Amino acid sequence: MIRIAESYGKALFDLDISPRIIAECKALLEDNPALAEALSSPAVANREKHRIIDRLFPDEIKNFAKVLCDNGRMGDIRLVEKVYEDCRLEEKNILQAELIYAKKLDPTRVEALKQALKKKYKKAGVKLTVRRDPSLAGGFILRVGDEEYDRSAKGRLTGLYRKLAWR
Repeated sequence: MIRIAESYGKALFDLDISPRIIAECKALLEDNPALAEALSSPAVANREKHRIIDRLFPDEIKNFAKVLCDNGRMGDIRLVEKVYEDCRLEEKNILQAELIYAKKLDPTRVEALKQALKKKYKKAGVKLTVRRDPSLAGGFILRVGDEEYDRSAKGRLTGLYRKLAWR
């Protein structure tokens, strides 16, 4: 299912539809759960879905939305939008990373981390998603693509436990 969403997301990116249009459609579906459910439902005829799309969606994305409905993939729209956004960031040479921390971070340290990531990965910029997780007990976890740097107290304790249990 994820591979299919990737294909649709890349196709949406290739259509060169503006991010503003994508954001409008995303907001429309998020603000109206009944609409999203109707467009995803196999009980609603495609002809009816097409009428709804023609009335509510911007012209630039109508055909794409119809294809999603016809193939029963409107429920994957969040994944499709994420792949679209990933393609946009890659085109702009922007690195995506996630920082999970236990205690409040100093903004200057976060900025220094962004600059270090930018330099290490030779990117024009860094889009850093930051969230707090008190269960880490201290430190942080940094995820960049498939790489994970666990510098948390919880991660260190887990590693120590594994070493002791292995012996």
